[in-house]
Amino acid sequence: MRLFGLRSASTNSEQRIAIISHTPSPYFTDFTWSKVLFYSIAVIYVCAAMVIVTVEPFLPSNNCHATLPVDENENGEPKQLEFRNALFEYDPCRYVRLPQFGYLTREECMFGRRLVAAVILGGIVGWERRQADRPVGIRLMSLVSLGSCLFSICSSFAFLSGPMEWDASRVGAAIPSGVGFLGSALIFKNANDSAHGGHTVQGLNTATSVWL
Repeated sequence: MRLFGLRSASTNSEQRIAIISHTPSPYFTDFTWSKVLFYSIAVIYVCAAMVIVTVEPFLPSNNCHATLPVDENENGEPKQLEFRNALFEYDPCRYVRLPQFGYLTREECMFGRRLVAAVILGGIVGWERRQADRPVGIRLMSLVSLGSCLFSICSSFAFLSGPMEWDASRVGAAIPSGVGFLGSALIFKNANDSAHGGHTVQGLNTATSVWL
């Protein structure tokens, strides 16, 4: 009986190991070299962009010789602006792509710094929530912060390039709300298999990715 019990226990353990080994991981897909190459290039590019946008304020732009276009009066002389746009940056080099910035403009580097700060701060909030064993984790809060920052940038800087015949602020208001409604259908509660019972919330990261 003992021998039979040991054999049955070993058989059950082998079956459990086989089931676990064949169970797809919820975080990673199958290993392929093409995915390794793609993700490696993506990580290198993102890290390089983060370094560039962070150190951009400390790098010179001596090779920039651009000038802002000015209006002329009847005599052909430059006209002085009586009322300046407080939101417009009167720096011609701000909109020129330079090699030391990875061929990004200073304005794009400024946008990048805001996005990096949003992801880091959102990750900190997600880490704090994960310590309390909440369903909202680091990835979810980072994605939400990234999307919120992107929509805020689109709404804030949509009118700086000149007059428009359409309302650009609707892009940052109507589309995210409509797509977010579709993403909410992916969130569901699943019964917990643990001894304590209860429910677990699933689909949050997928819904956030759809919204983003």
